[in-house]
Amino acid sequence: TALEQQANILGNKNIPSWGPGDGKVMVVEFFDYQCIWCSRFAPELEKVIGSNTDVRYFFMEWPVFGSRWPASLLAAKTGLQVWKEKGSEAYRSYHNAVYGTGLNEGKLTQEIIEKVSGHIKFKQNTIDEINTTLKNINDIATATGLTGTPGIIVMPVKGATEENVTVFSGMTEAQNVQAAINKSRQ
Repeated sequence: TALEQQANILGNKNIPSWGPGDGKVMVVEFFDYQCIWCSRFAPELEKVIGSNTDVRYFFMEWPVFGSRWPASLLAAKTGLQVWKEKGSEAYRSYHNAVYGTGLNEGKLTQEIIEKVSGHIKFKQNTIDEINTTLKNINDIATATGLTGTPGIIVMPVKGATEENVTVFSGMTEAQNVQAAINKSRQ
C-alpha cells in the first residue's frame, strides 16, 4: 500500500523531488512522458505546486510505455540523470519542457528529448546507471497497487493513516489534489 511505501519514497535520494525537505505533506506522481493523461495532468500539478509551496513533491519516472515507445524510457533516464547531476531546478525545467512539447502517445522522439535537454549540460554517458532507480520506482508503484499512469498519492509525511492518505489511479484535476492536501494537513 501507499502507507507501506512511504519510507521507500522519502528515503530514496535518487527520486526527483521539489519543495521543502521539511514539508508536512507529500504529493507523489507516477508518470510516463508518453502518457496522454500524464501530459494533461502536468499543468494541473503545476497549479497545485504554485498554491502549495510548503508541500514536498516527488516525481516518479515510471516509463510504462517503454517497451512500446523506446523514447519513453530515454526520457525517464534523461530526467533522472538531470536530477542526479543538476538538482531540482534543472529537473523541473526538463520535466516541464518535455510536457511542454505536447508530444505523447508515441510522438515523443529521441531527437526531441535531446533538443529539450540540450540546454542542460549533463553527462550523457552515465544514463545507464539510472536503471536501479527505475527498478526501485517500478517496485514502489507495484507495491502500492498502481497499474498505470498517472498515479498520484497524497499523504502527510508524519502520522499517515488510511483516513488521511489519498490515492488517485488515473487523471485527476488540481482541485481534487488540493482537497487531498487539505485532508492530509488535518
